[in-house]
Amino acid sequence: AYEMDLAGIDAAIAKDPALGASKRLESLRTSLQAKAETSEGKHYKDFTVSYNGKEEKLSDYVKPGRFTLVDFWASWCGPCIRQTKVIKELYAKYKDKGLDVVGVAVWDEPDNTFKAIKQHDLQWPCIVNAQTVPTDLYGISGIPCIILINPEGIIVSRDKMSQELIDAVDSAMAGFEPQAAAAVSADKDTAAVKATDVIF
Repeated sequence: AYEMDLAGIDAAIAKDPALGASKRLESLRTSLQAKAETSEGKHYKDFTVSYNGKEEKLSDYVKPGRFTLVDFWASWCGPCIRQTKVIKELYAKYKDKGLDVVGVAVWDEPDNTFKAIKQHDLQWPCIVNAQTVPTDLYGISGIPCIILINPEGIIVSRDKMSQELIDAVDSAMAGFEPQAAAAVSADKDTAAVKATDVIF
């Protein structure tokens, strides 16, 4: 079953309804359904995490008019730490061109998360102590899970790493101009026109 997609599991249950009583299969199906609902082309789902008396939402970091790279990770996860080098390179390349990065620490102890952030010099914000809240919502069964959200809130890349992730971000950012920057430019042009009208 772990090698099946959602359609395959549903077909197996339809053929043998007794399988529908399996709690493990039900859990797997729920996870695959959540993953399907947050796959490429779908709108991202918001969530709220509480830690140390403070609540944070993913939507606090997903800004209209900018791309957002979301990294679901943990301090103990070797592949997660290896991907931070890739994310650092992407962040340095595009942070002034409309790309934000936010980490979401899952399945991890907050103290360990903070140590890892300092040790690996992660320069972007991180939602701490998320535990299973986002992994259940996004159907994440393994980390790192890295998603790219476009300025309209649509997931345009999911589950890519290393060169595939670089290619996906490069493709998304090609020719992109942040709306905020465009708006500021338009405001300046408008102000210049008004000033010219007043002077002449």
